[in-house]
Amino acid sequence: MKKALLIILSIISCQCICAAMYMTGSATGSTSIDKAIQMTADGCTYTWFGTLKKGTLNFISEKSESASYYVATEASKKVELNKRMPVKYSSTASANVFSFDAGEYTLVLDVTNNTLLVTGTPGQGGDDPIDPTSTSLYLIGPATSVGWSGDQAIQMEINENDYTYTGSFKNGELKFLTKRGSWDKCYVATSENQQVEFNKKYNLAYRNGESAPDYKFIMPEGNYTITVTLDEAKHTGTMEVTNGGGIIEDGDLYIVGLFSDWKHVKMTSLGEKKYTYTGNFNANDDFKFCQTKDWWPGYVADASGNVEMKDGQTYKMKLYETEPAGTADNKWYFSTSGQKTVYVDLNNMEVGTSLPTSDNKPESEFVISGSKNKICISNLPNKQAYVLMNAIKVINEGVLEAGDSTIDVPMSGLYMITIGGKSYKLIVK
Repeated sequence: MKKALLIILSIISCQCICAAMYMTGSATGSTSIDKAIQMTADGCTYTWFGTLKKGTLNFISEKSESASYYVATEASKKVELNKRMPVKYSSTASANVFSFDAGEYTLVLDVTNNTLLVTGTPGQGGDDPIDPTSTSLYLIGPATSVGWSGDQAIQMEINENDYTYTGSFKNGELKFLTKRGSWDKCYVATSENQQVEFNKKYNLAYRNGESAPDYKFIMPEGNYTITVTLDEAKHTGTMEVTNGGGIIEDGDLYIVGLFSDWKHVKMTSLGEKKYTYTGNFNANDDFKFCQTKDWWPGYVADASGNVEMKDGQTYKMKLYETEPAGTADNKWYFSTSGQKTVYVDLNNMEVGTSLPTSDNKPESEFVISGSKNKICISNLPNKQAYVLMNAIKVINEGVLEAGDSTIDVPMSGLYMITIGGKSYKLIVK
């Protein structure tokens, strides 16, 4: 087997110049240093995910005029997605800013290698009105990715008197703004800390200044659709949460059962609606799967009773949006105790103890697999460049020769490898 030609990233003992990193600029909603947004630090790498406005930004080491800057290498640099762009250190503010379109993005700033990697979707969650002739409605609160950042409130889609948004939510507070950055003229809950359940309508209260209490909805964690119906002339409306018939791409999935004392445990996403979980099970511990930290919508065994899960076997699942009648809430169990690995494939509605043999096979039929701190690529038709990332940052890149190759990884875990412009997720054990 040919050894991959790697560009080895030097591992050096260093101390980062910046203990923290912040984003500032019009793309964040404010050019004030005091309102700069802090990034998440991991050594010399800083990450952030959320919604940006159309505008510019740069990176600063602290919220003060004496801050150090990390800037683009040219003036008004237009951001290029999925490409590591060079950055440089500056002791003062600079016109070399990064220019963004409105959208939802993930930013990874690596100050060891002086690069910025931006991924995401321009036009999602941005500040351009969907229909400037209609009243707009925006999501705001800790249940969303923007928290209480009013300037970044998430715009809902408009269809006559209905407003909808499908996405991932946290367990937390939520209300609706009619204008970004303005807390007046909003729609709130009719009772304090209104707990939201699926497939149930809730009345909205219109709040103009202090005209109504500022009550919030408490949203469940998960991926779902929020639909708001308004009679804007009367300032009344309703809000409903539905799952739209199934989990969205790369959404969360939970396993729950006797092994976890019936607490929901988040599974690891492998992408493309595939999930895995490894843990200890006692013999005859039954379990099933849920889309959120609620019992329904949930996935149960498509059988007339509980099903024993055996090594190398796959079993059909069935989705119920609400609690089924009778004895349909059937689960799976292992007949022996010990550490077990469970895989779920929502595309084929299957569950088992191993991934389907077709997993991670691209159209070209070359095969990617991971084991013993190595990633193995077989039957690659021609020489191609690759980029390897863990959950936080790029850890390797190079060129794969045609045929069979291996890439060493530092430890077991979830990785994403991009070959020839297409990305694949896999677990190395």
